[in-house]
Amino acid sequence: MKSNLIETVKENLKKDRMMFALRIVTGVLIAILTADRLGIDFAPSTGVITLLTIDETKKDTFRRIVLRVITFIYTYLISWMTVDLLHLETTLGFALAITLVTFLTFLLRYDITLSVNCVILIQLFLDSKPFTLNLFLNESGRLIIGLAAAVLVNWIYRAKYDKSNEDVNIGST
Repeated sequence: MKSNLIETVKENLKKDRMMFALRIVTGVLIAILTADRLGIDFAPSTGVITLLTIDETKKDTFRRIVLRVITFIYTYLISWMTVDLLHLETTLGFALAITLVTFLTFLLRYDITLSVNCVILIQLFLDSKPFTLNLFLNESGRLIIGLAAAVLVNWIYRAKYDKSNEDVNIGST
């Protein structure tokens, strides 16, 4: 077992993998510190949004960002409906909301966004705040900061394979 662990570490101790890890850590720290500085509630969860959004290529990261914005909208609306329209208590409301969000996310084939949707749902139901403009702005702010940090680190750290993909695309046009 010990030799397998050492072999796995040696195999994964590559520049590309470590640069990807550095991009993620940098993005997480930027997101958390920015959200905290701006007074966003649940600032650490912006780092989770960043962590789950950064992908190995800029193209895949931007695809995730678009899907996250779309799914944020319906996740927030479903949460609002379960609390304000159906007047369900926290546990039952959360159970219904996560069920609806999960099935809708899978129906749309946006599966890669489900983890962030769950983060948003937990924050919405954990805090039990009324659905006001302030709550919407806080949740939107968390999402925007998390996504912006993902974009920023992809801009700062140009991964080797991103550069290779761009060269291939330019040569094929």
